[in-house]
Amino acid sequence: MQGHLWSIIQKHLDDYGVREAEFARRIGTSPQTVSSWKNRGVRSLPAKHLLVGVSDVTRQPYDEVLTAALYDTNYLPKEDASDGAPIVEPKKLRATGRGTRVAPSESSPRRAAEFGSQ
Repeated sequence: MQGHLWSIIQKHLDDYGVREAEFARRIGTSPQTVSSWKNRGVRSLPAKHLLVGVSDVTRQPYDEVLTAALYDTNYLPKEDASDGAPIVEPKKLRATGRGTRVAPSESSPRRAAEFGSQ
């Protein structure tokens, strides 16, 4: 099964006849990285500049590209099999200057303190 992020990339490659190596150049990475995403999947969250590049080149909203990468790397749980809806609501995520984090639950003051209030 292809990953969520790769599906976004593959659609762009198919729609515009772009080769993987050219796509890699446009987003600022090596062809080996893009090939790895295709063949082995996205195992760890790509750097923000790569996700921004994917968003810019494919013209997909950044939040959709980020969400796809978060699903692929298991930062977000897989979709619920019964109705296909995500188990975690997207509003529980927030972007910070250091990447995207899942906000701690309000019932966990210690974890909230570790997370840092902003």
